[in-house]
Amino acid sequence: MAIDEKTYEEIAGASANTPDPERAQRNLLRFVELNPDKSPSPCFPIAARLFAVSRFLANYCIANPGELFAAIREIRSNITKISLEERAGGLPGHKMDINHMMKALRLFKKQYLLRITLRDITGETGIQSSMEELTLLAETIISISLKWSLRLNRQRFGKPADSAITLIALGKLGAEELNYSSDVDLIAVYDKEGGRTAGVPGPSGVRTNRISNHEFYCRVVELFGKLLSSQTEDGIAYRVDLRLRPQGQRGEVALPLKAYRTYYESWGRTWERMALIRARPAAGDIGLGKAFMEAIRPFVWRETVDYSEIEEIRGLKKKIDSTFARDDIKRGYGGIREAEFFVQTFQLLYGRANRHLRTHGTLDAIRVLREMKMAPEEDLVTLRGNYLFLRRLEHYLQMKEDLQTHTLPPSDEETEVIARSMGFPSKSDFLASLRLRRMQTKNMYNSLLGTKEDVHAEALNLLEGKLSDEELSGYLSFRKVRHAGKCLINMKNIREHMSAFRTMQERSLIREVMPRLLENALTAESPDRALAGLESLLTT
Repeated sequence: MAIDEKTYEEIAGASANTPDPERAQRNLLRFVELNPDKSPSPCFPIAARLFAVSRFLANYCIANPGELFAAIREIRSNITKISLEERAGGLPGHKMDINHMMKALRLFKKQYLLRITLRDITGETGIQSSMEELTLLAETIISISLKWSLRLNRQRFGKPADSAITLIALGKLGAEELNYSSDVDLIAVYDKEGGRTAGVPGPSGVRTNRISNHEFYCRVVELFGKLLSSQTEDGIAYRVDLRLRPQGQRGEVALPLKAYRTYYESWGRTWERMALIRARPAAGDIGLGKAFMEAIRPFVWRETVDYSEIEEIRGLKKKIDSTFARDDIKRGYGGIREAEFFVQTFQLLYGRANRHLRTHGTLDAIRVLREMKMAPEEDLVTLRGNYLFLRRLEHYLQMKEDLQTHTLPPSDEETEVIARSMGFPSKSDFLASLRLRRMQTKNMYNSLLGTKEDVHAEALNLLEGKLSDEELSGYLSFRKVRHAGKCLINMKNIREHMSAFRTMQERSLIREVMPRLLENALTAESPDRALAGLESLLTT
């Protein structure tokens, strides 16, 4: 279809106000060309914004124009558990065809991912509400899939003897802070260890296909995982991750409640306590879910505080550091995981005595820490802001292609797009803000969990890193100096005097000693005076 000049100008105008005008215009032109009888002229501004930030959803809308118009009409409608369950009632759960069901689940997810994304990028929701809506969507699909798998397995093997199953959410799903392209971390619990299924009547009336409850529920979970994680022409619904169960990939995919209790009492490790902080029932039998939460309570919230567990947490983080790149905003330097570890360590140490800390949400835990004054108010406000900033960035990185990525794009052009999506006028402003926020988060992590080597490396980065005056001044303010401008001059002079050391032995010595002195100065009662004194020490 040839596009008339007026429509072309409308498309160009709508695209110009997006983070990526070229991509928005290209996708809008494709939409109009391939759907000539469904021109979305009044919707151009919203569609352009969507098409600029998500190629994945742009392709979906071009192939399904009616879904775009429906989503725009409903953009102010809150996405709730009730509304999702009502819409999901139309899915073909009665039809025991796995391919048909997989297709229905994937299309349902795309329909509502489109709505959630539109509400997010147009400001109808904030980052917290967006994460909550993504969580509700996942829970709805998980619940439907579990029920369908149970129904099919009951048809094959009969009903299990006096038993039920529940799925426990962990990770971001458990925290109700799911992101756009996240795994769903789950463990499966059933209640009765013994017993067999009723079987199904054969032609002669004799019941066949009787299996143990354990085998039945393992089959249920395996089919459930296949429903959601199998790659089809419509993609996947969710990547189901069951590796947080006892024994990980070597363990059974479903276990009775008693087995979980025995495992955690006898062999549970610190990292499993951290994982279970965010545990909550997500689907299946509600009563059994509550029983599981009660069973793990003594393990997660222990009677005594064992500070040696901090060393285990440090070791876990070091292992993560050796596996993932420093630039990974989730698991790398000053990233999402370090903010979470900081909060969860407080929860592990003090959750037994302070019941309000026993919350599965990271943001809720930060709120409780502020109310209980367990860390400086300003630091926790900064941590919360940085956590939300990184989660927002994570969303924009993932919504483009619906891929699980946590690193900035390699090209300057794509980074510019991310910068504008995040509300910055330029790439340099965005990267400066990101560096400062990660330095702040890293400092808070180091204050609780950092090793001497970590603290030394951070101080050395202040002395030798490629930080702009604005970044360094912002970090000094975060470290509670009263006059950042004067302290910035002190820092520059210290750097200059350090560079005057010529021999390799002198440089090695100053790089070893000066970071320690700098960190001591920044943690002093009066960091301004201490920094000035440190400068004087070098110049005399």
